[in-house]
Amino acid sequence: MNTLKQKIIDTMPINVPHILYIYDEVGKILFNNNIGWKSPIKMFNTTTKEECSTFLSWVLIINLYNIDEKTQIFNFIFQEVFKSLNNSSNIEHLKM
Repeated sequence: MNTLKQKIIDTMPINVPHILYIYDEVGKILFNNNIGWKSPIKMFNTTTKEECSTFLSWVLIINLYNIDEKTQIFNFIFQEVFKSLNNSSNIEHLKM
């Protein structure tokens, strides 16, 4: 799993619309509960997101893991994407 995590770090997109896509898709997975994926949990406006083939390739690999490992990996991705968005120079206009 550490190899996959490193691959995720190494291949993390720098294009903000792609990062927003990953943020939105992983958020939907992680916050699929009573609260739901909406404000205040969802902190960024994702209307400018664009599908990201890098994320889709990660999902193909993630599907080979068991449910506990998948949970860890998706949490890791969410953390990395959140950090990436917070470090973006254009972050202010994305905040909800």
